[in-house]
Amino acid sequence: INNSLNLPAPLVTFDVIPAGAATVPRGGTATYNIHVTNQTGVSQVVTLSVVAQLPNGREVPLNGPVTVTMSGGQIISLGYSKPVPANAPVGDYTIFGRAEVTSQSYDEDAAVYAIY
Repeated sequence: INNSLNLPAPLVTFDVIPAGAATVPRGGTATYNIHVTNQTGVSQVVTLSVVAQLPNGREVPLNGPVTVTMSGGQIISLGYSKPVPANAPVGDYTIFGRAEVTSQSYDEDAAVYAIY
């Protein structure tokens, strides 16, 4: 018996890429790029969001959610800079990028930043 779960490839993929140092001081700035790609040849309505998971596990929104229509093969590339509060808890923060085509497809990518 094969107990693995094989999911279909996502219709829209989401990549989060650190654009600078992944170690950031409190009061500094975390920078990252996102690349969202419609992997299909037809338009897709997709909900995009970026959240930060704090060291305590709580998630806070950074960008979105926003719903967009992407044409077949379209790529969206954007860069972001987010200030790190001076009183932010020290620890690892995970930035999650998420793309959801309602009831059809989901993709998520993550980048980890160490805040000191």
